[in-house]
Amino acid sequence: MFNTATKNFDNYGEQEWMGGVASGLWDVQNDHATYGTTANPAGLKILWDKEMPERYRDFTRYGTPAGLSMVMR
Repeated sequence: MFNTATKNFDNYGEQEWMGGVASGLWDVQNDHATYGTTANPAGLKILWDKEMPERYRDFTRYGTPAGLSMVMR
């Protein structure tokens, strides 16, 4: 099973799958099930555009190896 949610973007309108993803897999042979979702433990979905808190909008800090090495200290 693979479910997606739509999301309305500031400059692009409503987009398929960008609102979140939920998937479930069942391995019948090994009797194992896996479930994955893009929601956090509180059930919140992915944040885009203006929804992103200001403190995380620093691309250099959170989107480059040099910045991430500072975050991971």
